[in-house]
Amino acid sequence: IRLPFSSSTVLEVALPAVSSAPLLVGTSRGLYQSQDNGKSWLLIKSGIPVSTVNSVQYHPVNKNEAYAVEFDNLYKTTDGGSTWNVVPSEISARVRRLWFTASIPDTVFGITSDIGVVFHNLAIIR
Repeated sequence: IRLPFSSSTVLEVALPAVSSAPLLVGTSRGLYQSQDNGKSWLLIKSGIPVSTVNSVQYHPVNKNEAYAVEFDNLYKTTDGGSTWNVVPSEISARVRRLWFTASIPDTVFGITSDIGVVFHNLAIIR
């Protein structure tokens, strides 16, 4: 994997569960996507700001669905990362890391720098 972001800090890499989905990388200068296993990278500008993306994770069941956190906003994609939309969410306090657990796939968890662990039930936004 060749990373083209030498002037930014890689904060998280989202590895898809299916080989047809792209790699996603959250950095201090935006969200990047690779359709060719890391040979080339595209800065995503559709629906998500070009700024620090603290965390990005694929949904454990819905394979083209992923979530990303940029400052106080939670974003969702259903097309493997090409387009993103803000998700109304209780997760609003500077989340540093997102994660899912397979036993509760409709809940995304987050760790903040000030509150601790927060969560959001994704079933209410589907």
